[in-house]
Amino acid sequence: MPPLEVFTLAGLGGLEESEGDPRPESYLQNKNTVIYRGRVAVRAPVFGIVNVVNSTGGDVDAILGMTVYLGKVYIAGYDDSLNEVNLVEVEFDGTGMIHRAVIWTSATVQPTAVIMQSFTAGTATSSEDRLYISDFDQTFRTRFWNGTVMTDLEIDFDLNATAEDVHFSFIKEFAFHLWGVGFIQGATTRPEYLRFSTPGAIPLTDIADGTDRDWHIADHLEIGRRGNPIIGLDVVNGRLLIYQQDAIHAISGYSRDTWAVQTVNPYIGAVGPFAFDTYAGKMAFFWSATGPMMTDGTQVIDIGESIRKSVNEVPSDTNIVTVVDPTTMIAYFIVPTEGSSFPNFYYAFDIQHQRWTSGQFLSGAGAAININVGSRIVELGSAAAGPAAAPSSLTAVVKSDNEDFGMDLDWVNGDTAVNTVTEIHRDTTVSFTMGPSTLQDTVGSGVTHYEATVAANTQFYFKVRHVRNGQNSAGSNEPTATSHYARQSPVTQSSLVNGLRVHTTNSTTNAEIDIERQTEGNSTWDAVITLNNQSVGAKTHNDTTTTCGTSYRYRTRTHESTVRPSPWVETGTQFLEACSGGPAISNFTATNSQPNPLKPWLRTTVLTWDRTNWTPGDRVRIYVADPTTSSFILKATVSGQSWTDPNARICAGADLVDYKGETWDENTTLSETDTIIAHDPCDLGA
Repeated sequence: MPPLEVFTLAGLGGLEESEGDPRPESYLQNKNTVIYRGRVAVRAPVFGIVNVVNSTGGDVDAILGMTVYLGKVYIAGYDDSLNEVNLVEVEFDGTGMIHRAVIWTSATVQPTAVIMQSFTAGTATSSEDRLYISDFDQTFRTRFWNGTVMTDLEIDFDLNATAEDVHFSFIKEFAFHLWGVGFIQGATTRPEYLRFSTPGAIPLTDIADGTDRDWHIADHLEIGRRGNPIIGLDVVNGRLLIYQQDAIHAISGYSRDTWAVQTVNPYIGAVGPFAFDTYAGKMAFFWSATGPMMTDGTQVIDIGESIRKSVNEVPSDTNIVTVVDPTTMIAYFIVPTEGSSFPNFYYAFDIQHQRWTSGQFLSGAGAAININVGSRIVELGSAAAGPAAAPSSLTAVVKSDNEDFGMDLDWVNGDTAVNTVTEIHRDTTVSFTMGPSTLQDTVGSGVTHYEATVAANTQFYFKVRHVRNGQNSAGSNEPTATSHYARQSPVTQSSLVNGLRVHTTNSTTNAEIDIERQTEGNSTWDAVITLNNQSVGAKTHNDTTTTCGTSYRYRTRTHESTVRPSPWVETGTQFLEACSGGPAISNFTATNSQPNPLKPWLRTTVLTWDRTNWTPGDRVRIYVADPTTSSFILKATVSGQSWTDPNARICAGADLVDYKGETWDENTTLSETDTIIAHDPCDLGA
């Protein structure tokens, strides 16, 4: 068996990757020579591989699929002597080939294609990067590789308490869900079935029987008429495109309750699983039974009118390939002509200028450009398709201005191509795995700084990585930083007879609270006090170091030993005059009542008053005059607005009673005195 060599059919970069004047020895590789834009060009290969290995180190016979997973190229190769399909890992430059696993055994017939989809799954608390692998022919069960172990995808769809193997013909990620095509359960085949996983393929309770599953029993859609197979899936303009051979449908939405299916075209579809590709996620190109088409997910446009005569000679072959080169903005349609059993001719459509270039034959041995080899190679392109290198030297620094709970992230880019973006990831766990749950934001090409807003008083870990053409770079280093303490609740101030009072609420246990003040007309802040080891809850401080008659305002912040102080919170722009008065009472009056009709000679006195500038700690002290000494005796300390004299008085004469009320700020400082003199306790009208 000869070594399997893999060459690009239409590499990235245009003529700069070709020989302007081919060397004589280059003509010996006729299979890699094409007429390109009116001149002879020898294409540089994506990479040349001497051995795509099987499980014993020998050569495989065919490549059934290729994709990118965790920054590596993964190849599914078929070996007809061992009757197995193998998973092989290789670097973008073709080096470092490693046989990872046997996907399927007992493969006596070469599968049509292997469809692979990388996806971050796992549980709600632990993510896992997986490579899902499906057999287009549905002969073999769908499996996933987590970088270590190959596992069968098994779901108890028939609720018999036993999980059965799942056989998807095609698998695709859309809206953070996995979508599987086709349904086989026992003898039941429903090729128009489209199943979808839970968000992130996280096991959740299935209402069918209360069991946690990542694929729920009722979560499926029937597309088109019954029995009409789905050929493949792709994503364009935020919609999941569903290709059948004679129709195209699109799904929009973001969850099981919002999925909406729309028929894009009921008559035109894709001829095979390799016959479609998208440009920049905005426009899909595909080969139908009537020739080349494009769609934005809402309508189908025939782009083959100008080459109709040539197109009519192309058979409707399931091996036809459509590949979009995002760098040159050219859509390649690779088709069989003149009786060839494999695609041997390409049409090139200039997306930017909406015109066709002249088609050309792919010369040379068919084995090197067989559809099962060429289809994925062209799509992958060269190493330039992914990020050139990972970002590095990431730092995370708590913002110094304290105006929000922010951190400054800075890094060195490993790739500054215009189509390279950088993902910002964070977590509260060290050595975390980047995935959808940790992604915070994405910034454009060349950006090296990001201001992250985070929760207060929390330690965070950060990573960044580049993404280019759907491929992720390795992650950066993982710095950590702890955010500022939580800011105080709105701060208020009130006047005292001997100063000002500051009110705030502390939300952090054992925090230290700094209080500063500013005089009206002055831009500087002066320290007042630091309250140590404060519990959670409302806090007040009486500032008696003020100058009476001067107006002040205050601000507070929390911290621990001056580490990571919270932002300052001010009392506002209004200043308040010190010693302008504390709590006060007014309308201090006494009224009499006759509590017992059987004892009309008895009277009871009730004192009432109004309050202003009052706080919960303020009190009124009630005094009654001693008739023999005329001195006042304290009878009660009251927080409310009334007091009943417990001494009922006998009206045997015109004795008068003197009452006095005092207002005490926080029950510690006398604020004012209000006195009623010579009250007649016998006067029912008083």
